[in-house]
Amino acid sequence: MVDIKKVIRAHGYTLEKVATELGVSKSTMTQFVSGNPTLSRLQDIANVLGIPVSELVRDVDAKSTECIVCPHCGKVITIKVEQDNG
Repeated sequence: MVDIKKVIRAHGYTLEKVATELGVSKSTMTQFVSGNPTLSRLQDIANVLGIPVSELVRDVDAKSTECIVCPHCGKVITIKVEQDNG
């Protein structure tokens, strides 16, 4: 699972700055990234960072970029991408 705090820092932000942008306290922000944030909250964080929400839920241990980790249950979800050659 992605360490959301590391992603935030990698984009030049601090938890406090993201919290301010979201209008929440730093302690609330810490709970968001340490616990099991909702997809809506992940989208809010991604919007502040200017990244796709998938960057916050991708499985860093997966060898394929076609896998994400469910932020609610932690299950790896494999996405099959097919190209229409027609």
